[in-house]
Amino acid sequence: MNFFHVASILIIGFASVVNGTLYVNEVLADNENGIQDENDQNEDWLELYNDSDMEVDLTGYFLTDDEDALNEWAIPDGTTIEPFGFLLFWCDDDEDEGPLHTNFKLSKDGETVYLVFGADEIVSSLEFPEIDEDLSYGRVPDGSSLLQVFSNPTPASPNVPDNLTLSVVKGSDGSSTIYAVGATADTNAFYLYDTTETTFTISGSTCNGTTLGVNPAANRPVIRPTNSYGTATLQIPFELPGIFYIQVVDGLACEVSDVVAIGDGVATSIPSSVGTGTPSPSAMR
Repeated sequence: MNFFHVASILIIGFASVVNGTLYVNEVLADNENGIQDENDQNEDWLELYNDSDMEVDLTGYFLTDDEDALNEWAIPDGTTIEPFGFLLFWCDDDEDEGPLHTNFKLSKDGETVYLVFGADEIVSSLEFPEIDEDLSYGRVPDGSSLLQVFSNPTPASPNVPDNLTLSVVKGSDGSSTIYAVGATADTNAFYLYDTTETTFTISGSTCNGTTLGVNPAANRPVIRPTNSYGTATLQIPFELPGIFYIQVVDGLACEVSDVVAIGDGVATSIPSSVGTGTPSPSAMR
């Protein structure tokens, strides 16, 4: 059986990454009523994420919003980012206000921001579109290539999507890791999959593994616990034959995600309008 990549209706693009450790993870380019800097000012910001279990020294790294000026602003020597940690930079073109204030601002009309090492090695970049005030844009889950608009920005903390979202990370060996992000924290998420383009509907007022609008005895949903951030993870350690369609159900809120298709090298978002109905008897064990 094969699994696929899911995406939310709020996805606007994909980000480019080079080294797979440091990422431009979230940006907010029109901060009117959000967090304030140490000078009590609402400044635009960008967030870096360290997707590794080691502290990273950012000496020799640069931030820029100009591809023709990759060394536009040098991150101060000795700046570090903790393992699996986040670091916030204020993009206000006012370096006198503090060490993490850049010499450029973000454009609310949309642009690309870059993390650069040395003279010209682009480590990570994130292109964002024009977005309304106080909305941010970033990766789901943190460090992935799936990008969304967030109505509840999360500076210096894990990104949480507006809607229950599936994101798939494909391994070089054909394996897949499927993240259900935005579910109720510290409960269960139910992974459902099928070989046909159907969406799963909720029937009843509870989602306890038996009232899912499907027949769990026949379809055997895979249950995965969610962590304190509402993320549940399903790992598939091998390449699955054919194409399969996956959806996830929030075990407490009874919310269903969009559908994604994976398999045979494919990772595609499936619009939720493809249909409804019960899945075929082939299902996860």
